[in-house]
Amino acid sequence: IYPLSLHDALPISVSLADKRGLVGDRALAEAFLASAQIGRGDLDLGFTTARKALQDSIDAKNEVLEADILISLAGDAQIKGRSPDAVDLVSQALKIAEKAGSLYEKARALGELGKLQLGQGKTSEAAKSIDEALNIDRINGYQFEAIHLVYQGIYLGMTGKVDEALASLSQARTKSSPDRETTRC
Repeated sequence: IYPLSLHDALPISVSLADKRGLVGDRALAEAFLASAQIGRGDLDLGFTTARKALQDSIDAKNEVLEADILISLAGDAQIKGRSPDAVDLVSQALKIAEKAGSLYEKARALGELGKLQLGQGKTSEAAKSIDEALNIDRINGYQFEAIHLVYQGIYLGMTGKVDEALASLSQARTKSSPDRETTRC
């Protein structure tokens, strides 16, 4: 037996779960496989795999995984220029995360929703979504705080609060590289 690469092991995991009728395990393996495929640049295959994982997560009643996959599928809609569809998918993920009590997925969904709202010019709605995501991040130490600080910096800049925007972006840089000494550009 030799070690397999992740690229080789994930399809085997999906196949084994499928053969054994383990829908929940198959959903999780498919979600990881989709992520790997997207990471390799095979977007069409990756998002097709993600849609299969979504159905399996629904069948397995794994709401947290369902919310996670919906957020990923929103990326597909964004890439294809379907911003309203992306907002719908993220909003659906947010509702599921709230129902499931997953603060992690809730923070992730709120941040994505805020980013999409910024793109639509809905600055006040975006600010509310992003600030709520940041509050959850800070209380729980979630990894999304840095990117949510970037989104906050953007909306603050869009509303003319330049000093606050720069402070938020500076915090984002610090949070994204805690082991590195920050330097001024």
